[in-house]
Amino acid sequence: MIDDGVGMDSQTCNRVFEPFFTTKAEVGAGLGLAVVHGTLTRWGGSATIQSELGEGSEFTLTFPRSWESLPIPTPAQVPEKIRRGRILIAEDDEIVREVLKLSLADHDIVIVEDGQKAMDTIRQDLFDVALIDLSLPLVPGDLIARRIREIDPKVVTVLMTGWDLSEDDPRRVPFDDHIPKPIGSREDVREIVARSFQVHDARKLRE
Repeated sequence: MIDDGVGMDSQTCNRVFEPFFTTKAEVGAGLGLAVVHGTLTRWGGSATIQSELGEGSEFTLTFPRSWESLPIPTPAQVPEKIRRGRILIAEDDEIVREVLKLSLADHDIVIVEDGQKAMDTIRQDLFDVALIDLSLPLVPGDLIARRIREIDPKVVTVLMTGWDLSEDDPRRVPFDDHIPKPIGSREDVREIVARSFQVHDARKLRE
């Protein structure tokens, strides 16, 4: 598979298959290549790239000749048991929603696309953690976080934004933690959520 685009330097080629790696300011590039690479690897195949700046790129996809060549999972590959939780995701960007959905597939998640739906949801349901985009349509994220704290102070609120907010910005006040955009990696998201569950459970014990 060959294209005649702008090409990539060696440093970019070395990272292009990393989950959520992007050379753009906005999230939305790189996820497809990571999915392709991960799927082929699970099938016993491979994906490679050759590229030079100004010369386009050539991708080589290798598939196994038969299903018999697929690797057999071993007990060591079984993921350790994790603490499942209920998570609200309020995010208007479709790509970011998909990234978070993939990252938190082990949990019970509810996803909404705008601030009003988020407000309606938190009135009707209970959550452990809420991941909230700051610049949501209809109702901004900081107002949603404040409302959550009024309804259930145990819920851990996590701000998601690419804006460079100062430490004394009042919009930071109702949030317990922060996921910067563009999202760095699936592991970063999981680590923050795991930490948020610990905070939630500690608050619950103090009741």
